[in-house]
Amino acid sequence: MDTKMQASNDIKILISCHKDIDYPDSDIYLPVHVGAQNAVQPLPGMQPDNDGENISDRNFTFCELTAQYWAWKNLKADYIGLCHYRRFFCFSETKEKPNDHAQIVEPVLSPYSICKYRLNDEALIREAVSKSDLIRAPYWDVSESVTPAGKKRTIREHMIGYGLFTDKDVDKLIEIVSRLAPEYRDALIQYLNGSKYLGYNCFIMKRDLFDRLCSFEFPVLLEFDREFSYENMTTTRKRICGYFGEILYSVFINQIIREGSYSIAEYPLVFFDNTSPLFHIEQLSRNDASNDIDIVWRYGDASAARFSIVVNSLLDNISPSNNYRLTIIHDSQFKMTELRRFITEVPSNLELRDATFPVIAADESESGLTIDEFELLLPFAILQRLIAGRHGRVIWIDGCALFEHDPQDLFSYTTDSGVAVMDGIHLEKELNKPASWKLLNSYLNQNGSWAMYDPSFMLIDARTAGCIASNYDYLSSYRKACDQYGFDLAKTLKGAKSNFAKQKARPGSARDQFYLPLECMVVLSTMLRALQPTTIAMNQVFPVLSSGDVSTWANEKHAKEWSNIDDSQVYFYKPESGPFLDNANVFCSKYWRRARQSDAYETLLTFITAYRPTSLKDKVLPPYSKRRRLLGRIRRVLRRVLPIG
Repeated sequence: MDTKMQASNDIKILISCHKDIDYPDSDIYLPVHVGAQNAVQPLPGMQPDNDGENISDRNFTFCELTAQYWAWKNLKADYIGLCHYRRFFCFSETKEKPNDHAQIVEPVLSPYSICKYRLNDEALIREAVSKSDLIRAPYWDVSESVTPAGKKRTIREHMIGYGLFTDKDVDKLIEIVSRLAPEYRDALIQYLNGSKYLGYNCFIMKRDLFDRLCSFEFPVLLEFDREFSYENMTTTRKRICGYFGEILYSVFINQIIREGSYSIAEYPLVFFDNTSPLFHIEQLSRNDASNDIDIVWRYGDASAARFSIVVNSLLDNISPSNNYRLTIIHDSQFKMTELRRFITEVPSNLELRDATFPVIAADESESGLTIDEFELLLPFAILQRLIAGRHGRVIWIDGCALFEHDPQDLFSYTTDSGVAVMDGIHLEKELNKPASWKLLNSYLNQNGSWAMYDPSFMLIDARTAGCIASNYDYLSSYRKACDQYGFDLAKTLKGAKSNFAKQKARPGSARDQFYLPLECMVVLSTMLRALQPTTIAMNQVFPVLSSGDVSTWANEKHAKEWSNIDDSQVYFYKPESGPFLDNANVFCSKYWRRARQSDAYETLLTFITAYRPTSLKDKVLPPYSKRRRLLGRIRRVLRRVLPIG
C-alpha cells in the first residue's frame, strides 16, 4: 500500500497490529502491521510498517511506535491517530463503568462489541474529531493501583514496580532529554514524580501537533535505543522504548495543556482481553446438499476436559456418508488447544472450527442489548440469520450433549416451520414448585397450554422454513415476551451472574456452572412457541435430570414419559443435574463410561473430589430461590427491629 504520495484531507487512525484481528470496517482506520520487517509473512489487508522510511526492525523495543514513526514519515492526513489492536477510543455515550486504569474492559473484540461501542461509526468519530485539536484518554492515579511490588506513590516507582525498567534506565532517559530536548526536562521529572498517569500512546491529533510530538519523541528514543544494551534482557524489558514512549507522549500532552492554545477532548479507551480473529456465523456454508449438516455448539464452561467427552461422542458416531461442519462457540477463557489434546482424531468428513462468543455481527437494534441478554438470545439471533440465509440443516446445541447415534438420524421430524426443539421438562419441573406457582399460572394464561420448550437443543431445516423467513424478528418476540410477564431480564441476569460468581469463588463450592434464572427460561419458551416448533421426542434428545426431581415436580404425563425412556440418541445434561456430580443418575453413568476411556479422566476426577455436598439449608432453601431471598429480607428486617448485639 503506497500512501506516501496520497494527498488527503481526512482522518487516519492507525491500528497497531502484530497479528490479525477483527478491526472496525471503516476508511478512517488504517491497520498497520508492526514489525513487518522481521515477520514470517505479511498480515493480509494491513499496511506494513517497513514501507518507505521506517524503523520496523526495531519493533521489538519500540512496539506500536513503529507504526507512529511510519505515519510520521510516509502518511499525509489532516488528523492522525494511534490506537492498538487491544485499545480503541469509545465515542459513544456508554454507561459501562471503567476500571481503575480508566478503561472500559470487554472480553472480546468482535462484531458485536464493535457495534456496541460504535467503533466503526464514521459520522460519530468525525463529529468528535472536528470539535477538537487533540483527543486523549483519561488520566488515572497510579497510587491507587497495586503493582507486583505493592502500591507505589509515583509513576516512576509504579512502572519500576512492574519491572518495565530500572532507576538507572530512567536516569539515562532524563540525561538524553536534557541534551536533546532541554525544554522538556523539568516537565519530564515532574511527570515521573507525580501520580496522574496517561500513557498508552493512544491519541488523535491535528497534523501540526503530531509532527511536534514525533519531532520531540523519536530523536530521544532513537538515541536511547542506540546507547542501551539489550543483552540478556527479557522480552518485557526489551520493550523499554515503547514504555518510555508512553512517558514522553504524556509529557508532551501536559505541555500542550499548559500552553492552553489547543482544544482538547477526553474519551475513554475500550480494552479488549481477546482479539483473535473470530469465526462469524454468517460464514456457515449454504449446505443445500442433502448429506450436509452444520452443528453449531455453544459451550459456556471453561473446562475443556468436561467438554471433550461429549465432543468425542459426536466424533465417534458421525457417518462417513455425510459431511459435517462443527463450529464450537466458546468463551475467551476456554482453550481450544486443550480440547484438541483430549479429543480423538477428527474424521476427514468433519470440519472443526472454533469461534469466540459473541461470534455474530450485531446490527443497530441488537447493540442495545446487554452482553448477558445477547448471550441469552444467541440461539434466536443465529436462528433468524440461518432462516433468512437458507443455510440448510443445522443442529444448535447449548451445553453438554452426549451422542449415541449419528446426528443425521435426528432429522426424522416433519414440520412446516423447519424448527424442532428439546422438550422443556426442566422448565416445567421448576414452574411446578410452590414458590413458582404464580409464574406457572401466568405462563399457562399467556400461552394456553402446558407445552414448554427449551432452546438448548434445536434442529433447524432452513430450507423448509419459508413461512417464517420473511417476518421472523426475534427482538420483537423477546420484548413482547418480557412485557407479557413484566420481566427486566437484563437486571435479572446481571444479578444472577454476580451471585454465581460470588458463590463459585468460595472454597469447595458445588456451584461451578451457571444456569439460567427461571424468568429467562419462561421467556425463551414463550419466544419459541411463536415459531410453532416440533417437540423433539425424548428417544431422540433426552433431557437428563434427577429422577427424584422429575417424579416429584414434573407434570405427571411428562414424568411418566420421561421415566419410560430406556435409550435415546442424545443425552442432554443440564448443569445442575450433572453429569459431573450426580453419579447416582443412571444416565450420568453413560457419560462416565466414556470418560474412563478418555485422556481427560484424571482431570475430571478433580471436579468430583473438590465437590462440596449440598447443605441442609441449601436443600430446603436453594441459593438464589425466591424462598432464600425472602428469608434474607426477613433477616434484614429483624436486624433493624431487634437490638441484636
